Amino acid sequence: MAWATDWVADLMAFSGKVSGKAAWARGLFVSNSGFTQEGLEAFSRGRQTNLICVDGLDLYEVLSRRVSLIAVLEEKARRALKLTARTFLCAT
Repeated sequence: MAWATDWVADLMAFSGKVSGKAAWARGLFVSNSGFTQEGLEAFSRGRQTNLICVDGLDLYEVLSRRVSLIAVLEEKARRALKLTARTFLCAT
């Protein structure tokens, strides 16, 4: 299942690009099919990340106007900070 871990490499490449921007910059990584917990842990192991990960359910909630995009992003950031001391914004 090599395709299942391709998004981890994509996350790493995208994170590198965002790191080249201002220190406060964050990237938004969208995967309609979602993320595995193992993949998120592998991506974040030993590093701080500057990405917020959004999946298909998040998109559905925003596009159906059940919740605002800002609310989704704020909740993900809040939950990530609650889960860990390091900035792990790819919490699902």
